[in-house]
Amino acid sequence: MASFLPYVFKDRAISLAARPACNGPSTSIASVRTYAPSTDVNGVNIYRIGVTIENLGKGNQADNALDSVVMYQQGEKTDEKGLKPLAAGDSQTVFFTYQRSGGPRRGTTNLRFRIAVTQPGTNERRCECATRS
Repeated sequence: MASFLPYVFKDRAISLAARPACNGPSTSIASVRTYAPSTDVNGVNIYRIGVTIENLGKGNQADNALDSVVMYQQGEKTDEKGLKPLAAGDSQTVFFTYQRSGGPRRGTTNLRFRIAVTQPGTNERRCECATRS
């Protein structure tokens, strides 16, 4: 069964403070960063967003962990990126893109990122050190 850790991003970068390490694996969204948009020939802005995931726990994720980062735009699932199993203290950045016309004002697009946690074939308990929001 997958559990979700949500974080909200609205046209700005966010960074989450480090949490105390727990004994098992504990993945969390460490930061979300947007890069300057490019514009296509039709005037549509193309945004690139980097989401960094970090294992804040003291334990490594199992080799068969199938975690992913899911992006929601205006409440609709728009994309999903798979993650490699992370050792304690390791991180991985995945990149998403989304298109938006140049007309809407800043802050009108609501993007939400979640970690979908899936670890098949194991009864290992994971830490939940990160604050849910």
